[in-house]
Amino acid sequence: MSTLFTMVDRPVVAMRNFGFRFIGMPIHPDPTHIRTVEQGAAVAKTLGRHKYCLLRGHGSVVAVNSVQEVFLDSLEMEENARSTIQAASLGPLKPITAEEVKLLEVSFGRNEYRVAKTWEHYRERARQAGLL
Repeated sequence: MSTLFTMVDRPVVAMRNFGFRFIGMPIHPDPTHIRTVEQGAAVAKTLGRHKYCLLRGHGSVVAVNSVQEVFLDSLEMEENARSTIQAASLGPLKPITAEEVKLLEVSFGRNEYRVAKTWEHYRERARQAGLL
């Protein structure tokens, strides 16, 4: 769902409380697969100081500290995008405001508990499904 924002002239906005982390997420313009060191360097330049960027027409980059964080942030990036698209069908969007972002930055500071809780939840679901 987040990739859809690389196909329209509309920025990613925060609709869900955790979505504030994706505000201002840049879009890397190269629609091809990243196969060379030069292409990787170009993605890194697009990423800059951000933790996230979208790849034009095909995906996202999440640059955080652990696989568990990549998993949580990827889930939440997609959920924020899905919520934005669904909310837009109901009427004008009411994104998280700059004032709300300040509150959320404190509330959602790198919360190891949330990361671990989400990881364990999905790991257990995979185990119960016989995938682990």
